[in-house]
Amino acid sequence: MFKLLLNFFLILIFLSCKDQPIFSEIKTFKEGWKHHKKCSFEFNLEKKGSINIFFNLGNNNNYRFSNIYLIARLKSNDKVIFNDTLEYAMSDVNGQWLGKGFSSIKKNKLWWINNWNADKGNYIVTVQHAMRNNGSIKKVNNLVGVLNFGILVEEFYNYNKY
Repeated sequence: MFKLLLNFFLILIFLSCKDQPIFSEIKTFKEGWKHHKKCSFEFNLEKKGSINIFFNLGNNNNYRFSNIYLIARLKSNDKVIFNDTLEYAMSDVNGQWLGKGFSSIKKNKLWWINNWNADKGNYIVTVQHAMRNNGSIKKVNNLVGVLNFGILVEEFYNYNKY
């Protein structure tokens, strides 16, 4: 009984040591992600430090693409710090979703910025999808099957250091 109780407390202590995110927010779409709908997120860094920024994207089986293209911009005080066109795989070569989840809804954690030495201050991230059908220059107006999109800002932790 003592060992069981001790193990329980050790696990509880281990799980409680995980750092809280600096910022996290998710936008939900009722009928897919419309191209003209930019997702905008504002956050404040209270101290200078190294951070990671991830995108969180939820999709279901109605999403008909195996990847997603995003245009992402990070600004501070009207100065553009990062402006990227990004591609992320959403399924493997066999068509199986790469995200996590037990039902038809999958959650994807997509890495954008790694170990960036950020200054203290206010930041704005804007993201919109840039999907097109094969052979077309016309934008896909609505990404059916995309349920939500968000960002997660975390303090960088160097696991290789220890």
